[in-house]
Amino acid sequence: MPLLKNLIGTAVRKVASDPRVRQAAKDVFEEKIKPTAQATWEKAKPEIEEKWEQTKPKMEEAWAKTKPVVAEATKKAASEAGKLANQVKREVQERSAKKAKHD
Repeated sequence: MPLLKNLIGTAVRKVASDPRVRQAAKDVFEEKIKPTAQATWEKAKPEIEEKWEQTKPKMEEAWAKTKPVVAEATKKAASEAGKLANQVKREVQERSAKKAKHD
């Protein structure tokens, strides 16, 4: 399987480095893919913007309710992290003191 994968990879690299293939790919992109993508975007854009405007107030309301909870949780997590850091610091100091005592 690795041999087949290597052969395919080599073939793809050779084809991709061919200027004629690159130009053909560019032409297909410019003539077919890009115009279709642009037309699709222009068609979908008004509906997307409308849905965004409908959703935006609900998101802002949800954030207003959630923000204090997030702030409190963040504060609590920071406090717990500080306690844990102090506990680790004390443990390291105790072990260092014991090691120095035995040396």
